[in-house]
Amino acid sequence: MQCETATRIAIDLDDTSRCPVAPLCEGCGRTDAGLRAAMVETNSAVHCRTLCSYCLSSGRTPRIADRRTALALNIVHCQHLGIDYDDMMDELARQGAFTEPISCSRPSYQ
Repeated sequence: MQCETATRIAIDLDDTSRCPVAPLCEGCGRTDAGLRAAMVETNSAVHCRTLCSYCLSSGRTPRIADRRTALALNIVHCQHLGIDYDDMMDELARQGAFTEPISCSRPSYQ
């Protein structure tokens, strides 16, 4: 089976304009001003998290317990962007984020 090819418009995976901001920093727990949605990269993709200005400037990011949690966070960010997970993976591949081609069928994480 071959993947269908089509011309796609680039997707800004770093767009956090529709991502909610939590009442506390997910990196350190602070509740002071400067909280905002920020992008966090994982081994599998990217997702949004609420971080304070200190964590943003120091590069401190929240720990993720496991791959299943990371995948769930990635999928939620896709919903914020109005895309599906396949669109995210295709865009990451287009950007050269993966060294191997991504197959047409995505692995099932159940």
